[in-house]
Amino acid sequence: MGKKVIKKKQSLFERIFKAKRASPSGLSRKDIKSMLDFLGYRACTKNGLLYLKDGSVSRYLKVEPTDLFSLDDDTRVKYLMAFTMFNRVFTQDYKIVILSTRIDTSQQQIYWRKLRTINMINKPSKSDIAARLQRYYLNKIINLEREADSYSDINFYIQVFADNKKDLKSVVKSAKFADQGYLHLREIKKKETGEVLYRLNNLNSK
Repeated sequence: MGKKVIKKKQSLFERIFKAKRASPSGLSRKDIKSMLDFLGYRACTKNGLLYLKDGSVSRYLKVEPTDLFSLDDDTRVKYLMAFTMFNRVFTQDYKIVILSTRIDTSQQQIYWRKLRTINMINKPSKSDIAARLQRYYLNKIINLEREADSYSDINFYIQVFADNKKDLKSVVKSAKFADQGYLHLREIKKKETGEVLYRLNNLNSK
C-alpha cells in the first residue's frame, strides 16, 4: 500500500498568491480576479513584498513587542518620546496594524507532561508529596491548554508604501533610521505577511 499523502491546508491568501490559472485549489481565474480586487493585492514575493492592484508596492515591518505596563515610569516615557521622534523624522505615509495572535503553548505542555510522568514513575503513588505534585502538574497542563485557545498576545506592524521596489527600499531604510532603537523594525517574509493579511480579513477566526 502506498503512503497516504496529507496535504497541509492553505489559507485563502496562499491559494490566491500561488494560483495563476484554473488550478487544483478550485479557484478559477475569474474567482481570483474578484478576490484580488476586493483585497487590493495582486501578488506577494518570497521576501514579503506586496504588489497592489494599482501597481504600487508595500510591505509590513514588525515592531518588537514590549510590555509597556511592566516598565518603570522613566523607561515608559523614553518609549513614548522615541515614538514621537519617529513620527517627526519619518514623514512617509504608513499604517499601524495591531493584531491579537494565538499563544503557542505546545512546548510548555510537553515540559509539564514530562515532569508529571517522571513524578509518577519515581514517586510512590500513595505519597502525599507525589499526589500534590501530580495535581500541580495537571493544573499547569490544563491552564496551558486553555491559553492555547485564546488570543492574548498582541503583535504590532507598520505598513509602508511606495510607487516601486526601489523607492520602497528607501522608505524602509528611512523608517529604520527614524527608529531610536526602541521599535526594532523588522521586515517580514511571505508566510508571516500572509498570516497578517488573513487575520486582517478574518478578525473572528481562530
